[in-house]
Amino acid sequence: MKRVFTLVVLLIALVMTGTSQTTIPNSNFEQWTGNQPDNWDATNINFGIMNIVSVFRDTVMPLQGSACVRIESDFHNLGIATPLIPGIITLGEINIDFTTFAGSIEGGIPFTGRPVALKGFIDAAPASGDSAMIAIGFSKWNGTSRDTIGDGIKFFSTVHNEWVAFTIPITFYTGETPDSMNIIISSSAVGMDVTVPGSKVRIDSLLFDYGGIMVEIPGKDQDLHIWADAERRLYVSGHDAGELSGELQVFDMQGKLVHQTRLSHCFGQCHTSLAGLKSGVYIVRVKTDHQAVQSVKIVLL
Repeated sequence: MKRVFTLVVLLIALVMTGTSQTTIPNSNFEQWTGNQPDNWDATNINFGIMNIVSVFRDTVMPLQGSACVRIESDFHNLGIATPLIPGIITLGEINIDFTTFAGSIEGGIPFTGRPVALKGFIDAAPASGDSAMIAIGFSKWNGTSRDTIGDGIKFFSTVHNEWVAFTIPITFYTGETPDSMNIIISSSAVGMDVTVPGSKVRIDSLLFDYGGIMVEIPGKDQDLHIWADAERRLYVSGHDAGELSGELQVFDMQGKLVHQTRLSHCFGQCHTSLAGLKSGVYIVRVKTDHQAVQSVKIVLL
């Protein structure tokens, strides 16, 4: 008997323990224990005769490092039934009722940042009528209940067949600082109650953009994306996620060169540390080996 797995997505539930942070754990999916990415829960379940594997360590051309995560939606023969299971990873906890094949996602991680966007790279291959989904939620305990104070979501219905950079804007509804955060990534549009067998997605190099530190300077076609995070790491990525090489220079507002480095054969994204610079406004100039030149103004807080 075939059944459709149904999912109740609770982006944030009460998180009671742990040390707060402002970054995403195992964001490059390099650390794995068995078939599970460290710090993430997944729809990989081995319980008696029930064996579900829908999340995989993928080592075939990851964007960076030695691995990325691959997530797939498909039917799974469990003996008593053959449910259609969407592939999901989350920083929270996945719960499945094997009687009804209904599922829920609860929890998250302690978190105190207020990023303006989630960025990363995606290689989506949704089946017809389906979409990959990435959702982010932020919450805060108000003393009697938990309030969702910020979120963001995006669906990816296009087949990529290559790494593509993505940005998901995050909207905060209050001025409060969250205490918890969750990310949910699925090979199917579970947020719209859609799952089509054969949908796949690969994800790599997630990070939060904290905003207020990047202003594009108008010029020719913008071939590069340049930004810095709260830890003063400066990132450069090409829109086509291909190999990137060139020279990076940082100038203060008096025109003095204060940082220079060579970007050498990066795939999709390069980064350098600006930890040695004082707080203030700087101009970042990147000239690639293909003669593309781009500048941005950044503010280091």
